Amino acid sequence: MNFEQLQAAWDSQQDCPANTLDAHTLRQLVATNAKATRRAINIVDFAVVFVCTFFPYINGFFSGEHFYESIGAVINLGIVTHVLTRRLLRKRREQAFPTTLLGEVDRAIFRLHYLFWWSRNFAWWFMLPTGAYTILSLTQHFRWPGFLAALIMYPLITLLVVKIGHHHYAPEEAKLNSLRLKLGAES
Repeated sequence: MNFEQLQAAWDSQQDCPANTLDAHTLRQLVATNAKATRRAINIVDFAVVFVCTFFPYINGFFSGEHFYESIGAVINLGIVTHVLTRRLLRKRREQAFPTTLLGEVDRAIFRLHYLFWWSRNFAWWFMLPTGAYTILSLTQHFRWPGFLAALIMYPLITLLVVKIGHHHYAPEEAKLNSLRLKLGAES
């Protein structure tokens, strides 16, 4: 929620008694937030699946000339399986939330928590296995420029993803948690 949206919600409530919330305006704000969060989750999930599905074919990991090529294919297959399984479990859990305003806020919190978990653990379930494989592969083929680039880029990408999660998703989740507490106190 940005300042303009909060200001519009405040202006629409000027005729209401103090300490009341306009449920319709609040529901619209939560729906807007939920749509953006759902879009971010879909982009993240599909990007990882795309990279892990097509990257092995592009680099010829399935040729099987060296043992580490097969390991790379298995690692990518494991990551795709992990992402798709977590996606199915997340969608199933999202369906359990009621369609009330409080339920919509809970669903939005759940989605933000998912993105925060994803960014916080990205280094362990994605970057560490693929980085180890990439560095092993580059040292076996004596591609030192690529090795040095991977050695620099993998930690930088990991740091960027973790920082995005920490500075964006965690504060949004905290705001929604405080809204949930206010809504819970009113009902």
